[in-house]
Amino acid sequence: MIRKVKIKLTRENILLIILLIVSIIVLLIGLSMATSKTFNRVEGGIIVNKKYIPERQEKKFKKDGMVIVEYTDLQAPEYIFTIKDEKKLSYSEEKINVIQSEYLQYEIGDYYCKGGN
Repeated sequence: MIRKVKIKLTRENILLIILLIVSIIVLLIGLSMATSKTFNRVEGGIIVNKKYIPERQEKKFKKDGMVIVEYTDLQAPEYIFTIKDEKKLSYSEEKINVIQSEYLQYEIGDYYCKGGN
């Protein structure tokens, strides 16, 4: 035998349902944005630019109690490729840091794949 259950739609129940629906929508939007950034990343493509930033020292300041202390922060050299990928009808470009040996091995116009060829 089927028994009917009556649910009272009070103001609190309606607000709870609205809150639940909004939470689900926000979760779906966040999940959609996270997956689109992951799947739209350039994994490989043609190197269109190479950039080398040498080792450098940056003077920085920090507060130590009531005294401001100057210190030098040594920045490691950076090796950067700009690669382009033409997937289907879209074009995307991404700058990625590489290690020195890769930087020296590849030239502009070469095909580069993240994680090895």
